[in-house]
Amino acid sequence: MGEHKESVRYWFKKLLKQGIVIQASVNFERLGLTRVVAVADFASEYESQAEAILIAMSQLCYVQSFVKTLPDGHFIIKATVPNEFVNPWIDMLRRLGDQGLFTSLEFSTYDSARNAPMKSDLYDFDAGRWEFEWSTPAKVYPDVLEGPSPKAQVDRIDLEIMKWLQRDETKPLSEIQKETGINYKTLSFHHRKHVLGRQMLKGHKVNWIGTSYNPQSDRGKHRRHTYQPIDIILNGITPSEKSRIMGLTNALPFLWFEASGRSSYYAQLVFPTETISEAMEFLARALLPVKDRARWFMVDQKHSLAFTFEPKLYDNESRMWTFNQSEILAKFERLLMQIKSGR
Repeated sequence: MGEHKESVRYWFKKLLKQGIVIQASVNFERLGLTRVVAVADFASEYESQAEAILIAMSQLCYVQSFVKTLPDGHFIIKATVPNEFVNPWIDMLRRLGDQGLFTSLEFSTYDSARNAPMKSDLYDFDAGRWEFEWSTPAKVYPDVLEGPSPKAQVDRIDLEIMKWLQRDETKPLSEIQKETGINYKTLSFHHRKHVLGRQMLKGHKVNWIGTSYNPQSDRGKHRRHTYQPIDIILNGITPSEKSRIMGLTNALPFLWFEASGRSSYYAQLVFPTETISEAMEFLARALLPVKDRARWFMVDQKHSLAFTFEPKLYDNESRMWTFNQSEILAKFERLLMQIKSGR
């Protein structure tokens, strides 16, 4: 940045005091996990408990986040599922649908993903506004998503470290040691040699959106701001169509997250509310050639949560992720019966 390090440290600490959280972006492909996105409608009798059910899924079966859409009330459920269990995981949700939990379900899978970097060069700090040419973007960014990373060897200690760094990357190892009870030298070795050495982290993200879940307090955290998130899901598209769409979304300074599959693309965009009209027009033009295979959703920020992944779902002895479909289905079947009976 060309600034004195003490000045940068001062402004960094000021950001943290304002409630902004720096989080590690985990390389889920290195952990042998595939991203699955489901668009679901809950049956009316379970709508009031939908978020509690999804929080339970985050602890039992790999759900990483969810958002509720406006005005139709769909839930977009994002999971990171072990490669070998993707089909059984999808089948599990369909079986829950057969039991009456969902009235509709759609699925798409993605090989690679990333949190897009912020484009501070497009922000006018003196005027306090984004300078972006909506009709003809000044820069067209190329396809920047890399292919999926190869799976790496991992153990429970590595996962515990990543879990805490995914929650707050500024948390020192000494505090993680207190939280986990793992010997500090062992923790430091695994952080240096495994987590960093084996490239288990893709990078870092600034969580100014503020949708996170605290399992200790059993509460979600939401920040109030003047931005409107919009999610885009495209299925059945060709590589050239995907490359063109990605070039346009990556030209935007408002791209938060994107994921790519063989014939699918998913993007989370966060627009300043004063630019919503221009944003809608931009997206309509960008998606016009693929509008029959594209869906986009306004996101209800008050009903959106993100979670850390669960190391307890990993069996350290066999060095494999676990997924017992029948056991999980039985737990949710009991939960649904309790909800229906009003208990």
